[in-house]
Amino acid sequence: MTCKSKQFNCVSCGECCRHIHLVEGLKHLQTNGVCKYLVNNECIIYENRPDLCKYDALYEMLKEQISLEDYDRLSVVYCEQLQNFKKDSVPQ
Repeated sequence: MTCKSKQFNCVSCGECCRHIHLVEGLKHLQTNGVCKYLVNNECIIYENRPDLCKYDALYEMLKEQISLEDYDRLSVVYCEQLQNFKKDSVPQ
């Protein structure tokens, strides 16, 4: 089943992959906090990436605990936070 996201659209910025150390189930994939499969801002295992990295698959795991609307809204919030973290860490 594919969820019908209303708000969240991945912009492929790679920030979630640069902060993979924040996800308990993915820490084994990180080197210095960054996913070891992120190369030139692209996932080199994209077709075989873990379900925790797949928007729809992750929702399937959580759907008994959270509505699609809330999941979608939180995804937008977390994505914006990661992108703002990137902006805040760039020297002015």
